[in-house]
Amino acid sequence: APVPRTPSSKQLGRGVRLVTLDVARPTWPVDASGLCGRDQLARLRVVLAEGLLAGEFMIVALHYGLSAPSRGPASWLCRLRDARSLTELLDAQDVRVDLILHGHRHQAYRAGTKRHPVVCSGSATDLRSAPGYNIYTIDPRRSCLSVERRVWSPECDTYVNATSERLDGGRRPTDS
Repeated sequence: APVPRTPSSKQLGRGVRLVTLDVARPTWPVDASGLCGRDQLARLRVVLAEGLLAGEFMIVALHYGLSAPSRGPASWLCRLRDARSLTELLDAQDVRVDLILHGHRHQAYRAGTKRHPVVCSGSATDLRSAPGYNIYTIDPRRSCLSVERRVWSPECDTYVNATSERLDGGRRPTDS
């Protein structure tokens, strides 16, 4: 079977594009790290430069975060091995990125690169880590983003609104 070409890019709506990276790789059982790789980074630069030219609201999604919730590097065994190279590319002036989404961590948190918000929505089902999910509302014409957080309420037996935050023009979110 042919190997999928990554990064993958998909139009989500008029003026909004989702770019996904494949950072999975075979590892030893105790190693849960990922790798973007030079080839995928080179292709990503082209996709994000095209987004700059098209003026699209660009979302980059990957499994691993660029840093740990404490803003420091994540453990060597649980991180994206080339996070520094990816972060430098995402912060470059000749590419367009408006939002970076990732998973891997069960606890939700927000951080940022020098230029962009980074959001981990955490687990929606792990009762030990305040389960929840995010709803993103995007206005691509104004480069505006709203993030609404919903968390599980055992008392109500459903997810309830927790926070709502608006980001304008690529500003970083405040830490939660």
